[in-house]
Amino acid sequence: MARSTSYIGHIENRNFLAPQGFQLSIEKFPKVSFICQAVDIPGVRIPDIVVPNPFRDYSIAGTETEFEDLTVKFLRDENMENYTSILNWLKKTGLAEQYDTDKDPIETQIVLQILNSNYNKICTVEYDDAFPVALSRLTFDSSDTNVNYMTANVTFKYSIYRIKDKNGDVIA
Repeated sequence: MARSTSYIGHIENRNFLAPQGFQLSIEKFPKVSFICQAVDIPGVRIPDIVVPNPFRDYSIAGTETEFEDLTVKFLRDENMENYTSILNWLKKTGLAEQYDTDKDPIETQIVLQILNSNYNKICTVEYDDAFPVALSRLTFDSSDTNVNYMTANVTFKYSIYRIKDKNGDVIA
């Protein structure tokens, strides 16, 4: 009797990834890291190149990888320390008030740890040379009778991201 080899290449761990299993750390701003509410692993695309043809244009794979922005949603602390730290970082990056005379680079590394169902690290996503490009507004509203704690979104640009397994080996 022939033995089936259809199991080769199948996923060994059949547990599903939970969206609550993550920890984010921003090298320069640990105060933002502890109260992160949501973060996406950005999408990646390679635009196609259209090749003209007298009968029908056709597409071939492009040669330039495009990464979407990294967006982080975090709770605002009552003293607004995390919000103002990102705001000041943005102002420094954009030279809003003065020339940057500080020798400290504006870029930092952001690390996202992905956790399994037991909250153990299964992999990390490292974003290199990250810097903020947008920070959401603060909206105060006295007509809201429920206490909904305020959040903010910050958008980052970065040079590249890589995914590492729990041993630190690059897997993507």
